[in-house]
Amino acid sequence: MNVSLRSTGLAFVWLGLAFFILAASAAIALVGPLAGIAGVGLGGALLFFLILQFRTESNRNWFLWVIFILPLAVGFVRKVTGISLFGVWQMGVLALAMFGLAKFWHDIRREALLRGAMVAFVVFLAIGSLSTFFGRSQQYAAAYQIFSDLKPVVALALGYAFAWNSQVEKLLWFMVRWFWLPCLAMVAFEWVAPGIYFKIFASGQALNASVDPLGLLPSRAVGMFEHPSFLANTGATFGLLALGRSLMADEEHPPCWLAVCMNFLLIVCGVQRQEMVGFLVSGAMIFVLVKPKQMFARVVIGGALGLIASVIFLSVFQENLQKEAGQWGYGTVGALQQPRAQIFDGALVTAKTYYPLGSGFGTYGGAGAEKFDHSLYDRLGFNRYFWYGKQNYLMDTYWPNSLAETGFFGAFTLLLSYVLLWLYAIKRSVKELAPKARAYWLSTMAMMAYMIMLSFSSPAFQDIRLFSLSAMLFGIASTVSKEKQS
Repeated sequence: MNVSLRSTGLAFVWLGLAFFILAASAAIALVGPLAGIAGVGLGGALLFFLILQFRTESNRNWFLWVIFILPLAVGFVRKVTGISLFGVWQMGVLALAMFGLAKFWHDIRREALLRGAMVAFVVFLAIGSLSTFFGRSQQYAAAYQIFSDLKPVVALALGYAFAWNSQVEKLLWFMVRWFWLPCLAMVAFEWVAPGIYFKIFASGQALNASVDPLGLLPSRAVGMFEHPSFLANTGATFGLLALGRSLMADEEHPPCWLAVCMNFLLIVCGVQRQEMVGFLVSGAMIFVLVKPKQMFARVVIGGALGLIASVIFLSVFQENLQKEAGQWGYGTVGALQQPRAQIFDGALVTAKTYYPLGSGFGTYGGAGAEKFDHSLYDRLGFNRYFWYGKQNYLMDTYWPNSLAETGFFGAFTLLLSYVLLWLYAIKRSVKELAPKARAYWLSTMAMMAYMIMLSFSSPAFQDIRLFSLSAMLFGIASTVSKEKQS
């Protein structure tokens, strides 16, 4: 069959299906408001696919870069207008990632560690499906949570969708080298004129600054983002990318130490301890692996520097850490006071109550439960917590979700999936011969380690804004490697 005719026919199938869903969804009175809205969204996504169907791979880069840059701007738009574009951006990420699935699948088939990571993730979904059938899941909540759990794996294909070329690479490194500049300018505005800043950007964020617990800085800076964690995460991911390049620099690819330092400064301005520790530990991993033959000596040096850094960190944050440890229940008697500790405690109780499979998708700690089903929170007595129903802590950390919904075994297989992805990146970072390819894999390895560490104190993989660049690097690094081999 003629390829062009087949492509045209497929496009018309997409078009017909899209309009059918849109037309059916218009009858909201018949299908219900939730199903109608979902249908409109699905129909719109299909139309988006149709637009891309007629575009070449290189032309698709324009869409991909919009998707890459948009999360750096959606927070700013919401701060000014109160309008959130996150849902639109997220659907765009997942839609575009579909175009990288074939190349991603090719790597899965030939790489044992990558294949093992995907098998572990499928086992996690299987356990979750069983727990959903035998647990307490509600239909809409479970469906939404399954979609949310699929996002990190689908996002891994996004980097494979690029038609990698010099223009794409130049744009990436322009962002890495200079995006800190507008970020720091906004931080300076926030600190120098906080009254004007919070008056202009009153939508989509707290009306007052978050206090630096040490009192060293004017506040936990948010800059052009909605929360200090997004500022710090941007600095950490861009900083690790710059660090990998700087430690593997040659005449063709000069170092960018200024970008490393300035992006680390973004983490400091956000006063985010977990991002700071994650960046330093992940950066130390790059330092250790950059010269495999000197690994032992570098481990010794890195361990010594890490010990010194730990002593300094504990000394600086001692009072704050002691206070927080008490809120987590360490060294004290009484009820837990820290919201994350309360969420973890509820997850442990749920995993034991619904042992061994968990309570089912969409019941606790994730997007599905937050949007559609609070019944398990109410049963666990979350009404006694001052923040419940007022402040958004229900998804403030990643692992209580899988622990409660899929039990200890399900949470373990999900963690195993991420660890195998990290080990795969380590293997590639050591195996590659070309300095440029090694630099990308070293940064990929470090970012994956950083995200795993971050996941114990933030939404991490569940919030695609935090994981998107780390996920994209798997495909980008793989493409660069093949480019150097050819």
